[in-house]
Amino acid sequence: GINHLRIRLDHFYMNKDRMIEGSSSVSNPADKEVAVNKDLLRIHYGLSDNMMIIGFVPYFSKQMEMRKTGNHIEKDSSGLGDMELRLKYRFLKQSPGKPWPSMAVIGGVKFPTGKDDEEQDGVLIPPPLQPGSGSTDYTFILAGTKKLSKMFLHSNLMWQMRTEGSHDYEFGDIFKY
Repeated sequence: GINHLRIRLDHFYMNKDRMIEGSSSVSNPADKEVAVNKDLLRIHYGLSDNMMIIGFVPYFSKQMEMRKTGNHIEKDSSGLGDMELRLKYRFLKQSPGKPWPSMAVIGGVKFPTGKDDEEQDGVLIPPPLQPGSGSTDYTFILAGTKKLSKMFLHSNLMWQMRTEGSHDYEFGDIFKY
């Protein structure tokens, strides 16, 4: 609702230690392992009953280990990531006795605020290990929510359009459903 403030802190952990081709595991010749810890501060503020602004402030800690030609290589970085602002507009509200769900559109911009030039031993750390991307990216979401008795059913279509960041590197676009 209007003037409603909600602050939330989430923690995410991801460990990548396998290589996949199609739906099968394949050899990981460099015995490469990547671990990512992400703390995400989310700030939601209601501008009206149907409009909300959402801010995201991430903090990353990333580590990579691998063995290449007999050498054990370790890279790590940590710091604030790229901040994002989103605007959510609910254009349809579920009404008692009606079959349709609440529907909203969300648009967002991720700004290149995170550090993207971390070095280790005088060498630039690879872009996927940097806390920031160096790019301005855009998010578009269509979201639906249906209340069923004491449960909620949520569904989203999301497209993140990523642009080229620093060091001539561009992460791929993301489509989720």
